[in-house]
Amino acid sequence: MIPCRYIPYQNYSSPYLMIFFHGNSEDIGYHLSDILLQFGERFSMDILCPEYPTYGMYNKKDDSLTLDEAIIHDARTVIKYCHEKLRYKYENIILVGRSLGTGVAVRMATEFNVRGTVLISPYTCVRDVAKHMVGNMLAKFVPDVFRSIDYISKVKSPVLFIHGEDDTLIPLDMSVKLHAKTRTPKTLKVNRFMSHNQFRIESDMLTPIHMFMIGHLDLRTHLFPPVPRTLRDKMRLETRGSSAKKSVTSSKQGETEATTSQEGQDLLL
Repeated sequence: MIPCRYIPYQNYSSPYLMIFFHGNSEDIGYHLSDILLQFGERFSMDILCPEYPTYGMYNKKDDSLTLDEAIIHDARTVIKYCHEKLRYKYENIILVGRSLGTGVAVRMATEFNVRGTVLISPYTCVRDVAKHMVGNMLAKFVPDVFRSIDYISKVKSPVLFIHGEDDTLIPLDMSVKLHAKTRTPKTLKVNRFMSHNQFRIESDMLTPIHMFMIGHLDLRTHLFPPVPRTLRDKMRLETRGSSAKKSVTSSKQGETEATTSQEGQDLLL
């Protein structure tokens, strides 16, 4: 069973879903939930963030798989579940990866015809990050996994790269290399003063993603819906989403239990 944080937008009113693959030093706890809420409200979309095996509350892993294989397997399962059970169209799904999660997002973007892919502080491969941090000799002991540099040319959707000039963990050059090998419509947004873990969420992330959605994903109408013609319509829009959100636990067999929650829904897929 795969723990996920699911945050529907205003009473399940959005046909779009952002699947967020988080970084190595994060889990799907409340700190990340605040960022996910901002993403959902900014883009009027539902948000789902799966946990990785051995991270946070997900303390089990299939012993027949390496950790990277287990993460990829679970990501594939989550996307299929969102399409088959939650009824999101693949073309209405946007993948977002940050740091470690960019390797997962790239792989999934080669397998599914999603609407777009957003990579925040991406890397060419894990071993290249190790080389940058500890040198070539010690890096040989680090698994050569999540080789986005080998997969980025196979991605099927438009791609937005976001990277900070001051990122000392994953250098900007890695985004430049990935951007150069991308064959679909692409944008590289370099943010001055942004580091790996220090960023201004609005100007460094939300605004570039907003512009990417307008320029490459044909979402202008979704982001800028027509102005309501009557006061009654306006009042209806203002009162949408006033009901409490629910917390759902769903098994693979589809059984569901619900309780109220302010941070969204906890799913077990």
